[in-house]
Amino acid sequence: MRIRFSSVLSVCSVVTLLLGVRLAAAQSGWTLTTSDFKTRPVNLVALDDAGAKVTEQTAGAAESVIPWQQILQLDRVVETPATPATAPPKPAAAKFTLYLANGDRFAGEPRALEGETLGWSSPAAGRVDVKLKQVIAIARTTEPPPRRDPQRTEDVVSLANGDATRGLISAIDESGITVQSTGNDVAVPWDSVRTVLLAAVASANINNGAAKTERGVRVALADGSVLSGATIHMSGDKATLGAGDARREIAAGAVTSIEQVNGPVAWLSSLPPAENVQTPFLETIFSARMDRTVTGEPIRFGEQTFPRGIGVHAYSRLVWALPQGDRYQTFRTQYAIDGDKPYANVTVRVKLDDKVVHEMQDFVAGKISDVVQIPLAGAKTLTLEVDYSQTYDVQDRFNWIEPALLAE
Repeated sequence: MRIRFSSVLSVCSVVTLLLGVRLAAAQSGWTLTTSDFKTRPVNLVALDDAGAKVTEQTAGAAESVIPWQQILQLDRVVETPATPATAPPKPAAAKFTLYLANGDRFAGEPRALEGETLGWSSPAAGRVDVKLKQVIAIARTTEPPPRRDPQRTEDVVSLANGDATRGLISAIDESGITVQSTGNDVAVPWDSVRTVLLAAVASANINNGAAKTERGVRVALADGSVLSGATIHMSGDKATLGAGDARREIAAGAVTSIEQVNGPVAWLSSLPPAENVQTPFLETIFSARMDRTVTGEPIRFGEQTFPRGIGVHAYSRLVWALPQGDRYQTFRTQYAIDGDKPYANVTVRVKLDDKVVHEMQDFVAGKISDVVQIPLAGAKTLTLEVDYSQTYDVQDRFNWIEPALLAE
C-alpha cells in the first residue's frame, strides 16, 4: 500500500498542533492562591471536579492536583509570554456592561428585549439571554459599577449630557431604549446613554449572601465579563462552565481569573452588599469599588499588590447579610490608606449586628494594619465602616485588603 507523503505530513501536522495546544495550556502562567492566603506561580494544565492539575514553574516539575478544598483563586499572569492558543485575546471594544442581581456582569451590547427576556452580545461570553428581573443596571464601560438603590421605584436612563429620563422601560433593541414617561414613549439612542438603572422591584431576587451556600466558581473574562456557575472544566483551548443542566463553552484563552465561591473562603468583594452608603463631607461622591481602589487602580501597599479588596472614601458604610449556618465562622481582613496621603486620617470600624467589634481611631497613611480576625458567633450582619476623623474627609481614600469570611 502506498502512502502519500502529503497525508503523512497532514497527520504529523495535526498531532503537532494537538501537542502544541496541550503544551501551551501547561505552560500558561498563573498565580494560585490557596486557603492559607499564600500565593505561588504555577502552570495550569486542566481543571475538573477534583481540582486544578498544575505543574510548578521549574524545569521537569511533575503534575500534581490541588483539590478544591485548598483553592481560593487562580489568576492568569497576562505578562507571561504565551502562544496564541492560550494567550488572552484582545477583546473587541465593548460599549456597555450588563449588571445582574447575582453579581454576574457581561461586557458587550444589547440586542433585543423580547417579552421579559433581554438578549445581549458579549465579545468573550457570546450570546446571553437573561430575564429582565435579573438585571439591575446597564452602564457604559467607562462608568464605575452603579450602586443598587432598594428604594428606586422607576427605571432611570441617565444621558451623556447630564439629563435623565424616568419611567418604565418598554422596549430595547440595537438602536436604543424606549421609556414610557408621563404617558409618552421616549426613544433614547444608545449613543446618548450613560447608565440605565432598573427599578428595585425588577431585581428583588438579589442574593445578598444569605441564601446560597453551595460551592461554585466565578470566572472573569478578558473583556471584563464575570460569570458564575456550579462547576468549571478546562482543558486545552476550551473551558466549560456548568450551572444545573445548562452549559456554557468559553475559549480558555479568554479566562483571566477563576475564583471558588462558597469554598474555604468567601471574598466580601464578590458578595453584593445589602447596604452601600458612601457619603462625602462636601459634594464629591466616591463610589466603592470591588477589587480596585476608589480611583479604579489595583490595590497595593508598598511593593505588594492585592487582587482582592474594596476601595472606599470616607464616609463609607458597607453592610452584608451573613450566610446562616455554621459554614463560615470568622471574618478576616487587613486595611490601609490608599497611597501616601499625608492628610489622610480615618476611624475604622467593624460591626456585627450593629455592635462594634473592632475600632481603630486616627488611622493614617504609611502603615498596613495587622490581620484582623473576628469570630462571627452567629451574627446576621457584618458592617465595614470608614468614618471621618481629625482631617474630616481630606485624602481619606482607604482600602479594605482581602476582606473575607473563613470556613471552619
